[in-house]
Amino acid sequence: FYLETDKKDEIKQNIRCHMMQMFQVLDKYEDGNTWLGTRYRSTDSKPGEWPVSYHGTSKPGAEGIIDGGYKPGPRKVYGRGIYSTPLMSTATKYAFQKKFTSTKTGKTYEVILQNRINPEYRKKHNNDEYWLIPIPAGTSPSQEQVMVDRSIRPYGLLLKEV
Repeated sequence: FYLETDKKDEIKQNIRCHMMQMFQVLDKYEDGNTWLGTRYRSTDSKPGEWPVSYHGTSKPGAEGIIDGGYKPGPRKVYGRGIYSTPLMSTATKYAFQKKFTSTKTGKTYEVILQNRINPEYRKKHNNDEYWLIPIPAGTSPSQEQVMVDRSIRPYGLLLKEV
């Protein structure tokens, strides 16, 4: 992969993976599709486009997120909430710990979810290596879902052969 900086100084990463599965997210959210940016490749951000983030996880973890959305995780280094990163290398560290072997191919993969994250709700930590969507303790499950839906949206599954 290589890095390039867009006009808002957000890091965009173009990656080459063994497999990439995009999710059906067009028209999924009431606020439209602007958050996704343009459907054509571009090095420039569009107004309202959210930056890309990555979340390294396990195969069951990815399945849970795809089926039920993000939930606050057990790690609370910078507070309770949803963690992701603009850096593929950081996401890979977490995916590497949880790699799986395909029963069909016998190949081993790392699993990384590709997201768009709303810059209005994210908190940056550790020199911009970690992005947190804060979810306060005691928040009801329905309110958590509202907070997650307005803040971070997975739209792709990356499987990297290792």
